[in-house]
Amino acid sequence: MDTLTFAHLEAAFGYPGYQADYLCNIGAAHSFLYYETPKVACSSIKWTLQLLEGGSPANPPSDVHDKSRSTLKGALSCGWTFEEIFASPRLFRFTFVRNPYARALSCYLEKIVADEEERARHQQWLGFSQREPVSFLEFLRAVDRIAERDRDIHWRSQAALINDRHIHYHYIGRFESLQRDFHHVLEQLDIDGERAPLMDVSHHKTNAAARLREFYGPAETALAQKIYHLDFLRYGYSFDLAGR
Repeated sequence: MDTLTFAHLEAAFGYPGYQADYLCNIGAAHSFLYYETPKVACSSIKWTLQLLEGGSPANPPSDVHDKSRSTLKGALSCGWTFEEIFASPRLFRFTFVRNPYARALSCYLEKIVADEEERARHQQWLGFSQREPVSFLEFLRAVDRIAERDRDIHWRSQAALINDRHIHYHYIGRFESLQRDFHHVLEQLDIDGERAPLMDVSHHKTNAAARLREFYGPAETALAQKIYHLDFLRYGYSFDLAGR
């Protein structure tokens, strides 16, 4: 079989292969692939899985996203073929999704409002001055102008990101029932849930779900529905802002 390359990943996912490789978190000891969705508790999930794969709770990583220091491997570094990772029963494949309204707002609150370093980088990429304040509506308009495959992974749609029309996942959990759904993942891996309580990586939290009415007016709601239309449809989230 052919050695896996970035080109294989790009052909399968429809966006740069290095991004798909980064989003793959393979635990060889427990035979799983966690395909992360940014702003869907990925820091908490990755830190918990890193511990399961041999990380030290007494020496937590300074950056849970640093693959070079992680016990989880990307797709290219594990030495397996595309079929072994994404199509065979060798790995239990899972991911998580989130209400698109809350995910988009969480991205804005963390990357544009709260984090000064991230704000400078992202605002420049979105076409804004690094210093000017950017409203949530302006942020959504800027995201809408960028083609799906060229968007930052934090605000790329979940349907495009995880590409579950072409990649078979054994399980897609939900942010809204994170503890229960993560426990289900552990059951499928034959792991005692008490061995792996979900770690709380709180510095990324934005409390976005409780602040929807504060930021979403008619224009913001219409734009979010347009940008993340497939997310609402594929994962069963209501277009009604107050819906479940």
